[in-house]
Amino acid sequence: MSKPAIVLLVDDDLMVVRALVRMLNSANYDIIVSYTAADALMSIRAIGAQVRLVLVADLNLPDGNGMKVAEETARIRPQTRTLFTTGGTAPPGEEHRTFLKPFNVLELRRRILVELASLP
Repeated sequence: MSKPAIVLLVDDDLMVVRALVRMLNSANYDIIVSYTAADALMSIRAIGAQVRLVLVADLNLPDGNGMKVAEETARIRPQTRTLFTTGGTAPPGEEHRTFLKPFNVLELRRRILVELASLP
């Protein structure tokens, strides 16, 4: 069976990255990890349409902001979906796409499936 999608995971915390990679690998996704905003945007530009979902697991990155990654992704690849996780509060207007830490892993996986199923 082929993998359903490439998911770009954006977070600068190695422990969070490892946990989310395990969770997404068990769901049979190809995962690309970016530890900075610049690296995430470079991946979006380089890989393009193959990145179907960006999971911004950290809104505060060493070189920028997760919301800026989402905004720039939408500009570059409007078809790519974005979800957020945060230990703080959801970005204004993004409550419907934000999972507050600690979050329910099954619910996040279900939401990823819903987002990917809605893509053309």
